[in-house]
Amino acid sequence: MESQPLSPPPYRKDPRNQRIPLLRSTHPSYGPTLTQNVTVNLKTEISGDTSTISWKMVWVVFGLLIVQVVVFSVADLRTPEEREARRKEREKWNYRNSGMRWDEPRPLRCVKYGIREYTAHLLDIPTAYDRRKGCEYMPVTINGFTFESPTGCEDRGWWSGVFGHWHLSNQTTCMPYWDKSFEDVGCTGEGSGKHRLQARLWNLQHGDNWHHMCETTPAIIHGVGYPSPTNCHDKGIIYGMYGIWDIDDPNCLYLVDEVRKEYGLVNQTGQE
Repeated sequence: MESQPLSPPPYRKDPRNQRIPLLRSTHPSYGPTLTQNVTVNLKTEISGDTSTISWKMVWVVFGLLIVQVVVFSVADLRTPEEREARRKEREKWNYRNSGMRWDEPRPLRCVKYGIREYTAHLLDIPTAYDRRKGCEYMPVTINGFTFESPTGCEDRGWWSGVFGHWHLSNQTTCMPYWDKSFEDVGCTGEGSGKHRLQARLWNLQHGDNWHHMCETTPAIIHGVGYPSPTNCHDKGIIYGMYGIWDIDDPNCLYLVDEVRKEYGLVNQTGQE
């Protein structure tokens, strides 16, 4: 009969058999190792080199900026007029992008033949901006025509604001016309050589400057074009505005020549 192997005795917890665990290398009881010393020294050297490189880069960039400023200052060969024009262009761009705007332009009176005045109110002016310059710089579109700046600006104070004025040409409303029948007044005087004609001006609008309209309205007399009359005469509301033309006429020299011939001042050929 074979003998059975004996089983080990039951495990019994014996404090004497317990092993003390190994301590980590970072435990305070251990001193710094050679590897740690090398790592610390290497980090210190790298940090010092990086700091030196950073300061060098700062000085290099600063030097380049100074050189650039000096070069641009010396190389700016523009005239004072060109620099001022450039400054105004930048200023105009700032004003046009500040949020200012014109309200709807409305027509006013006629100022000349074919020219009518329009006006608009400048709105949404920022506090830090000059409203007068805003009026000069802000463009506007009237009847399909764009104007970069107004003909004039009118500052009515802080309460009423700033208004722009524009003059539009080819306005049929501002095209009065002369009466078809020109009145023959005769020679302006003996020996003047001028023959006077006059006619009334029609289609004048209320509020228009009648004198300006008369002075700028053209006329065609005996096939000859005249850009304006010689004089204008306002005969009141009932008779209206009249234009006067003094036209060269050799017949208006006839009476004086006859008198001079009668007294023997000239011969029959007209020579003295």
